[in-house]
Amino acid sequence: LDINGGLNKAEFVTSEQAYQGYVSLMQELNSKGWQRYYNPWDARYLKEDNFKILSWDNSKSPVSLLAHGIMSDTTQILTFKEWQALFANQKSIAANLYLRDLILYFEINQTPDSKPNHEQYTIRYQIDSAKYKFYTGLNAEQRKMNEQGLRKIYDEDAQSSLGSRLIEEKEIKQAGFHIDENYKDPDMWQYIV
Repeated sequence: LDINGGLNKAEFVTSEQAYQGYVSLMQELNSKGWQRYYNPWDARYLKEDNFKILSWDNSKSPVSLLAHGIMSDTTQILTFKEWQALFANQKSIAANLYLRDLILYFEINQTPDSKPNHEQYTIRYQIDSAKYKFYTGLNAEQRKMNEQGLRKIYDEDAQSSLGSRLIEEKEIKQAGFHIDENYKDPDMWQYIV
């Protein structure tokens, strides 16, 4: 399910109003229990590197971060000063979250449209269930498999993803980032069968 809209009720807002829209969104998601989510193949950035990830410039670095612009910590709301600094340079931020079997990706973008002292911000939500994400990766023959066959595919995908994750984590460590060794992937298998 994809949903596109404005970050605020008004189409054009001040930077402060846009920031307040972001704060309200983050507070609402945090109060409902949404937690940060890393795709199984993505590096697990430490929360303390959140602003560094968001402000990383891939074009000026030998290490290209796949998570560039994606929040590693949604519980620590950016300050207004951080918000302004980010949108002065890159014009977007995003997050991956999960709640039970739902995976939410959202992206806040500042559009090039503006009015005097007012800016336009959009938000795009992509919501998928764990079951949907798993089954869209299967071919027609695999979809006919029994639970045991599906579990084998799930486990093999997890192993393959772990290899990709470890490679990316090695690269980002060399770039000065820290890995959240305590992050454990949520068990999505329970929602797939």
